[in-house]
Amino acid sequence: CWSEPLGYPCCSNKDTKIVNSDKNGDWGVENKKWCGICWSESLGYPCCSENIPTSLTDENGDWGFENENWCGI
Repeated sequence: CWSEPLGYPCCSNKDTKIVNSDKNGDWGVENKKWCGICWSESLGYPCCSENIPTSLTDENGDWGFENENWCGI
């Protein structure tokens, strides 16, 4: 997840509301702690694990391929 290198987990609930947005991405709060909202989940795809290379870039963002599925980077 994009927020993990910044020291924050990815939000676990796909319905977590955006509380703040910055140059890194969208942020939510779960259990009173900040978490990164994965942009690709709203499109039906999970966020990639760390260190997955970019396979494709489109109008939505960067995509990787992991466990035989597309994932958002």
